[in-house]
Amino acid sequence: MDTHRRLILKATLAAIATALAGAGMIVPRAVHASWPREAFEAETLSGAMERLFGVAEAPEGAVTLDARDVADNAALFPVTVETSLPGVTSIAILAAGNARPLVAHFRIHEDVVPYIHARIKLAQTTDVIAIVEAGGRLYSTRKRVTVTRGGCEG
Repeated sequence: MDTHRRLILKATLAAIATALAGAGMIVPRAVHASWPREAFEAETLSGAMERLFGVAEAPEGAVTLDARDVADNAALFPVTVETSLPGVTSIAILAAGNARPLVAHFRIHEDVVPYIHARIKLAQTTDVIAIVEAGGRLYSTRKRVTVTRGGCEG
């Protein structure tokens, strides 16, 4: 009987919290999460890197970027980034030929497996770059992708 009472109490509290949030009386912290606006607005690869990580380059190694060689539909191009590095805190995906090269940035908790699968837009044939931040150091890899149609430009 005690378990049933706890479930009812939890459900009631959840309903009250939802109602208060819906009325704007309480605001979840996640809504106020910061994001690197300047890095996403950068118009050059080095500018995006500097605004996101404070450096213009990242040494290659220890990162796997899985992407096809040819993008038949560059508006929804699938990429996968993974690494076995310990202590990963972020993963970024950039497309050097896009008007705004930073296409995705993920903050990773140290206890989470560093694996990202995303669909990105590509403006033209370009290098797709994956950057992993782990233990205060940067690691990267890149792959040349040929765009046959579509993407950011149409």
